Amino acid sequence: MSDSNKSEPKKLDKQIPNNVISISSGLCKADSCRSKALRAEFCDTHFTWFKDGLINKNGQKVPDFDKKHYAWEASHAAASKKKTA
Repeated sequence: MSDSNKSEPKKLDKQIPNNVISISSGLCKADSCRSKALRAEFCDTHFTWFKDGLINKNGQKVPDFDKKHYAWEASHAAASKKKTA
């Protein structure tokens, strides 16, 4: 065995998983939103949008945003009617 292998410590590359969203305090990542980020770098409203697939993890609207937003509004309107009844 050579001595050069013993003298150099093993270099471990830090691997950041791509399925984890870092949590930091600051502003909401959604486009044109300046609210305080509360969960996963989004405000409450945009975090709901993110969970429902209206925006991506970078805060940008998805390509079929209009179609999804229309369906999202209809489903939330129906859910709010059930809660009040």
